[in-house]
This record gives sequence, structure tokens and C-alpha cells, in this order.
Amino acid sequence: MNFKIIRCNLLLILSYVMILPNTFAQNYVDLFELESFNSNRVLENSDDQINLTSYNINTIVPLFNGNTSSIALSLNYDNLETVNQGDKYFKVFSFATNLVFTKSHNDFLTVRYILMPKIVGNASKTNTKVIQLGFATLANKILNETTNVSYGFVYNNQLFGPFIVPLLGYYTKQNHIEVNVLFPQNIDINYKLKPNILFGLKFNGKMNSYALESNTLDLKQNAYLSVNENQIGSYLDYNIKNFHLNFFGGYSFMSSYKIFSDQDRTDLSLFMLKFGDNRNQLNDDFRNGFVIKGSVYYRFYNN
Repeated sequence: MNFKIIRCNLLLILSYVMILPNTFAQNYVDLFELESFNSNRVLENSDDQINLTSYNINTIVPLFNGNTSSIALSLNYDNLETVNQGDKYFKVFSFATNLVFTKSHNDFLTVRYILMPKIVGNASKTNTKVIQLGFATLANKILNETTNVSYGFVYNNQLFGPFIVPLLGYYTKQNHIEVNVLFPQNIDINYKLKPNILFGLKFNGKMNSYALESNTLDLKQNAYLSVNENQIGSYLDYNIKNFHLNFFGGYSFMSSYKIFSDQDRTDLSLFMLKFGDNRNQLNDDFRNGFVIKGSVYYRFYNN
């Protein structure tokens, strides 16, 4: 198999809840990305304003490239902070080091096996175990020169309990229109206005959990934050050779930021279905709101 095709199929970026690739068999891969978003929210049951900010960094480090297999390391740092009337509401982070082994079974089928160890917690939280371990598999099948499909699943031992998500992907590019889907995480449809300008419509979902300090919101107990952030909107993407600037504006819907005791868990979560969920929420949730997001990334093209 052609070395360039192998490299395209094997490198990937893992992100959001699952930290999984948003790229399939297109002729590029994003080797580095810095993204930040800001949103003003209101607490439920009150008029208190919450300023929500987040940034994350993704990068890929190829470790080995063979004729039919490859190994890469994907690093992801995610930071989330909220401020309530000038005081810090909470501040959490996660750092994932994802080891990706990819095997090309033939010219049309490639399978990725991903080991996902991750540290989650509060910036000053050092004495509590906050290590998560997950794994995923994603098969990518080429249908023709412009279209691929992907299917697989991801498992993660989240702080709220075992978490399993089935994955279904689709990618195609016809003339100036590109469609890139990894359901249920990502839907991206864009149109090339000019050689270096894209206009797109995008949905992006994130589910994650973070360890909190025992004194967060004066709870006086160890707790964790369960995040479900869904964003839909439009964007403009401008590139200078391999460097891209992306500006997104949209709205958050069906999102939640819930705090629970670290002993309060579910038996199993299958995407949105939760079994054995008798948890007692310890905080007032946020209402949905408008989102502004910007990112800069380096895109490597294989042609």
C-alpha cells in the first residue's frame, strides 16, 4: 500500500468526551490544534451569571510507520473554568495520552485500536486518585475515491461510572462540499467559498467528568463534575498554507454541568441511557447560552 495513504489513515486526533478522531480517509490530518470557547450562562433557579471558558490542546506524535501498521501518540489537554460574580465557581482539567495502533487489513479496510489513559481533576487536587482508563476501536472502510464509512465503539471508566458509546462515521467530498460525521460526537458540513476560505455548519458534542476539590462550592465532601456540552452553529475557516484560523458562533443546547458526590455513580451508561442512576445532584445547573469559539490548527496534506 502507498506510504502516503497509510500515513493518512493512521494518524488521528482524539477529542471531547471520547477523545476520538474527527478525520477518516480524507487527504489530510490535523497534527496540532489549539481551541478556546467562551459562553455566558445563567444558573437555574436564580439570576446569577456564570462565565464559562474552556480551552484544549491536541497534538499527534507518530511513533512508528510500517507497511501495514502504525503507532501514534495523541496528546490532549483540556481546561474548563467558570466564574460567578468575580469568584471562581470551579476550575478543572484533563490530560490524556492516547496510544493508537492502526492495522491496514487491505486497500479498503483500516482498523484503529486506541488505549486512552487520562488524568482528570482540579488544578490543586493532588491527593485523590483521578486516573481514568478507556479504550476504543474504529474501523474505516473506503467505499470509493471520495467516500468512507467508519464504525466502532469507545469505552471509558468515567467518574460517574462505566461509559460505552457506539460510533458511526461518514465522510465524503464532492466538488466544493465536504461532509465529515462521527456520530454522536461531530457533524461538519462545509463549502469552499474561495481557495483559502471555508463556510461551515457544525454540531459538536462533549461528555466528560472531572474530579473536584472537597471544598468546591462549600460542599465539604469529595465530588466530581459531569459535563455534557452540545454546540451547534456556523463557522468561517481561513487558511494560510497549512495554518488554519477558525471562528465559530453558535448556541449550546441540552447541555449540563452537574456535580455529584464521588460515591454517587451509575451502574452503566450507554451513550444517553443511564442504568442504575439514583444520583443526587449537589448544585444548580446552568441554562443553555450562546457560544463563541476560536481555534488555530496545523493541517498536513498528503498530496
